[in-house]
Amino acid sequence: EFRYKMVYPFYRNRDCAVAMRDGRWGVLNKNGKDIIEFKYTSVPYHCLDTTMNKEFFIISQKSKKGVVDISGKTIIPLKWDEIFYYNYATLNLIKRKKSYLYLMKSCKIMPLKNNCLLYRFNEHGKTVLWNSKLDKFGVIDTSGTIIQPCIYNREKDVEKFLK
Repeated sequence: EFRYKMVYPFYRNRDCAVAMRDGRWGVLNKNGKDIIEFKYTSVPYHCLDTTMNKEFFIISQKSKKGVVDISGKTIIPLKWDEIFYYNYATLNLIKRKKSYLYLMKSCKIMPLKNNCLLYRFNEHGKTVLWNSKLDKFGVIDTSGTIIQPCIYNREKDVEKFLK
């Protein structure tokens, strides 16, 4: 018996699919077994982090967002207004218009304050950091280490530190 109102295809040749049952969203495997409970109000957004070879889902319950891994274990509780996956095991968390960088490898949350990331992290795990208050540029890596502080006047001045 087919119990689902909607089923999205299995992602990237993985063993799971997002589906809706009884008005709630969850994730099931190819055998039809629930792997993430059907209790979410929005479609779980699938993410695959190749640096850690981990799958996870950005989930939503009412207006709050969180993150669970492929087994359904909570990685980030449902308390954030927005969550965006950057790449290289990093997420942008937003709560009350404040932005944070979540580093999955260390499970560290770093406030961005006046800083924002200008690009996705490159293959070396680094990106340009811009301090909007000072209008200065620097470089950060995926561990949260500031490689170069935001003291440079032009974005071009920090490119050499991205390698």
